Amino acid sequence: MSPLHAELRNILIELYIAQNHGFEKFIIQNDNFQAATLLSSTQTNTNTLPLIYAIMATSVRFQATKVLWTPHECNMVADGMSHLSSSLNYDLITFDSPSGHIQRLVHRDIAGPSYQGSFST
Repeated sequence: MSPLHAELRNILIELYIAQNHGFEKFIIQNDNFQAATLLSSTQTNTNTLPLIYAIMATSVRFQATKVLWTPHECNMVADGMSHLSSSLNYDLITFDSPSGHIQRLVHRDIAGPSYQGSFST
């Protein structure tokens, strides 16, 4: 499975979960530029990628759907936190304090340069 296929498959699963929980609005946020471009383009041929068609067909069930691409460099804290839970748990997980790894990423973001390239549609 290609990284693009895996990303699109995960987005579709997340849409189904959000729909089952009764959400009315959905933001598709990821660090895969190709996926974000395909999903935000009105010129995408849904016949070539059935997952795109399924995502588009599911997203119209929401009041609003937004595609947000965030470069990997800007998403490292969220990515690191998402890997702290080892199970497929969709409940809210809270932390009393961030791990050392997450603290270093936060400090890097605070002290580092602002990253360019995020866009939304």
